Amino acid sequence: MRRAAAQADDSGATTHRPGHRFGRHRSVTPQRVDLVESGPDVAVTLAAEVGVALAGTGFVDARPVPGTPLWSLRPLSKVGAVSVRTSAGGGVEVHVAPKIPIARIMVLLEHSPAGVRWQTPTVDVGRHGELLGAVVEVFERLATRALAGGLQHGYRTVEEALPVVRGRVREAEQLRRRFVLPLPVEVRYDDFTVDTAENRLLRSAVTRARRLVPALRLAQVIVDGS
Repeated sequence: MRRAAAQADDSGATTHRPGHRFGRHRSVTPQRVDLVESGPDVAVTLAAEVGVALAGTGFVDARPVPGTPLWSLRPLSKVGAVSVRTSAGGGVEVHVAPKIPIARIMVLLEHSPAGVRWQTPTVDVGRHGELLGAVVEVFERLATRALAGGLQHGYRTVEEALPVVRGRVREAEQLRRRFVLPLPVEVRYDDFTVDTAENRLLRSAVTRARRLVPALRLAQVIVDGS
């Protein structure tokens, strides 16, 4: 799955009317074209500079229809959306829907070395009921695979008061808090534990995912913190 984007600029012409200030034309909502991956081509009316910029994205096969202001847009094997705009706000948005269900798209992305290509220009999209569940399922598979050998351990610096000496004594804190009392002892030590920042983030993500998709089957060990 790829998401492409391009930007086309025009001269930004200004207008002048009696009694009015100079100013740019009011922004125009870009034309939207909906296609289906590897589906039939569609002929749409486009300005020449917009058509050329759209063809340059490589997202769809865009070719002018000789003798007309039409451009033939043929979807390729890419899905997502591309936005080509003029400085006045006009232009075109081309949306290519996948020919397979969203859940299968996410599985393909899971194994794709290229992943998704994001660019700065934005497009208007709607909600898809299957997308959230598909993303959570991919997260479940990846996390379960990563945790097959157990949780990752790491060192975490701990500062606390103990009845025995462990690590280094925090002498300044001992004198400030205890003065002449020998116990407990203010110490600092490195603890080899599963309670690391990475595991905390993973636990938070799993907890949130389970609220969104109650049937999540990820190992209980993360939520339990054991």
